Amino acid sequence: MSVSSRSINVLLRKRLTGDLTQEESEKLNRWISQHRADYEHLMERDDLVREYAIYSGINQETAWEKFRSQYFVADKHHRLRPYLYAAAAVALLLIVMTPLLFRKHEVIKPVLTAEVKTAMIRSHQSQKEEATLIVGDRRIAVGSEEALLAESENVQSEADFDNRYTLETEIGKEFWVTLDDGTRVHLNYNTTLKYPVRFDSDDRTVYLHGEAYFDVTKDAGRPFRVVTDQGVVKVYGTSFDVNTTERSGRTQVVLVSGSVSVTPANGHEVMVHPGQMAEFSSAEMGKLVAIDTTPYVSWNMGYYVFDGCPLDRLMQVLSKWSGYEVEFREASLRDIEFSGNIDKYNDLETTVKAIEFATGIHLSLESGKIIIDK
Repeated sequence: MSVSSRSINVLLRKRLTGDLTQEESEKLNRWISQHRADYEHLMERDDLVREYAIYSGINQETAWEKFRSQYFVADKHHRLRPYLYAAAAVALLLIVMTPLLFRKHEVIKPVLTAEVKTAMIRSHQSQKEEATLIVGDRRIAVGSEEALLAESENVQSEADFDNRYTLETEIGKEFWVTLDDGTRVHLNYNTTLKYPVRFDSDDRTVYLHGEAYFDVTKDAGRPFRVVTDQGVVKVYGTSFDVNTTERSGRTQVVLVSGSVSVTPANGHEVMVHPGQMAEFSSAEMGKLVAIDTTPYVSWNMGYYVFDGCPLDRLMQVLSKWSGYEVEFREASLRDIEFSGNIDKYNDLETTVKAIEFATGIHLSLESGKIIIDK
């Protein structure tokens, strides 16, 4: 069985965490035996050193030596000379680039920051990473992108999926998915993403309901479009957040970098620039304002940022993330303002205590509820 470069990256990541099954281990070992030079080159990558250190939670040097001793035993008589490393690098580049050689478009894949990588790891460890893959009338629970990829590889033809995947997250869950072109999408809770098995040669279009953070692969020949019930966000390669549930009947777009446009279903195209938020309904373009993007996109990096946020709004976010209901014993408490950062992956009791300390009011956890009282 042939193994794609994307599958190899997934298998290496699972080896880092000790999550490889026996079958996956055998697949990876077969690939290594057939592509030894490529594997040795991969083992020299600095980003792999950092990634393993994050996974293991220990000193980078110690982590790297542990990983090398377990999985990368180099015979001193067969170590690659510098020119062979160069050849290995070229071979690896060819493996990664082969699917792209037949495309007419130049693509530049987004790079994940260390913060986002750490958030992905912590999400998986805290069992927050989970989605449902809908295939025809089947609903398949997937707990990681590796599991999603495994399900995808079981598909015999695009017709089995009606040419499109649907991913759904529930309250308290999130999910990362890499699309056919290399675009990374982070789904927040209560979100639905529909996307094709393979993008067309001249178009990349997905449908979103809920909230997602997009790191879009740059491809000048194929615009990327996010379709919502209210209109279309058009992109050529950038990072941005789209939220269709913050305000009923409206889509909110926060642009971190790059350039996008928004077009209401019954309106005209409007350009959005970095540091701006656009909000529109199907009938009209709403506000386009300059903002501090951090509070809107920090959830993508593993924490929430609140600046003068009413406690009512804060507790709505916490309720959807934790699955706990919220009960205010007095209505006036809803208007108390909170400023600070909340770690998404802390246990709820720690988070509640931190809010209690900052606001000076009493919060408690009782039978699936967060009770707020003086």
